[in-house]
Order: sequence, then structure tokens, then C-alpha cells
Amino acid sequence: FPDPALLSHRHLDKGNRSNEQTMDIPASTLDRGEIETTVREAIGATLGKSTFLHAKVDGWIAKVMETCLKRLAQSAKQYKYVVTCQIMQNAGAGACVTSTNSR
Repeated sequence: FPDPALLSHRHLDKGNRSNEQTMDIPASTLDRGEIETTVREAIGATLGKSTFLHAKVDGWIAKVMETCLKRLAQSAKQYKYVVTCQIMQNAGAGACVTSTNSR
């Protein structure tokens, strides 16, 4: 997990980008250890010692994401959470992953 001194929260007023406001939230208000534990427990409870089965991947991803979001929402912190999950078979091949944030 990244450990920035401040996280930036952006609010777009009715989709009008010219009214973009930024509010700095001290990173200390987020408990990194609690989030990491939540994610690890969700993955462990879902996958356990399962063998990779392509037919089950979509279900596993849905369950991991749902569990993480429920537990984060129960933490009573007033944030919006975004959870992403990717499950790949460890077959010795490399992986190339890219992401963009288009506004």
C-alpha cells in the first residue's frame, strides 16, 4: 500500500470539472494495518488452499471484493472505498498490468 503523507480527495460538482475542489486528508486517519488485515483475511477466507480453477475465478473475485467492501464500510470511517482484485494462475509467466485514470 502506498504511504503518502496526505491523501487527496477530489469532489466534482455535478460533473463540472472547472469546479473541482481538493481536500487534503491526513493519512494518519486511515489505519493501514487494519486495511491490510481486512484484505488478507478476505483473501484467505475465500481462497484458502484452493487450487486454481479458471471456472471459479469470477466467483472468488466477487467474494473477495464484497467481503472487503463490507468490512471497510463497517469500520465507520466516512470514506468511499475502491477495491480491485485480480487473480492469476502462477504458471511462471510474467504479467504486464497497466491502469489509467481518465477524467
